[in-house]
Amino acid sequence: MDLTIVLLTVFIILIHSCCVNGASVDTVMPNTDNIEECTVTSLVSLAGIDAKQSCIKHDGITRCWYTYIPDVVKKQYSTKSSIPLVLDLHGYNLCASQSAQYTGWNRIAEQHGFIVIYPQGNLNAEYSNEPSWDFGMCCSSIGLPPKEGEMPPPADINDRSFLRQLVANVVSSSLNNDGIVVDAQRIYFA
Repeated sequence: MDLTIVLLTVFIILIHSCCVNGASVDTVMPNTDNIEECTVTSLVSLAGIDAKQSCIKHDGITRCWYTYIPDVVKKQYSTKSSIPLVLDLHGYNLCASQSAQYTGWNRIAEQHGFIVIYPQGNLNAEYSNEPSWDFGMCCSSIGLPPKEGEMPPPADINDRSFLRQLVANVVSSSLNNDGIVVDAQRIYFA
């Protein structure tokens, strides 16, 4: 199956689950049931995936992601060839480590030779009631539940800017990682 079709299918499923099935406006406390799982520094012990965590300070918030470089990429690619990059955005009320466990992108990356990034949406309870991406009022809001028929106030988190910075960091640092070059023309979101 073509990688583009696979990515598009997964993206549609994630958007549907976030904003049609999963968004709840009556949640007022951050989801702390799995907060330790959401902040692990490596996915090896949690999911058996050799993906290390990287973090930056972005707009005053610590933002993190996991980078998975399959063995096939480490062994077969050099600075003469560039490889695709896939960012697996977790769903609403989930975290990057959970997404890495059940989406299977690491296995697909090993088969097709690309890097996978598992970025973490907001975990800061001052900005959002649940771990989420700033996808408008459906998925990133703060405060008490609104009155009937009203939407909660949106959080002011610039995830688009964070994801751009994350990609720039991964692309620039990939040269230092075994000479791997990320193809800036083949960056995909899932």
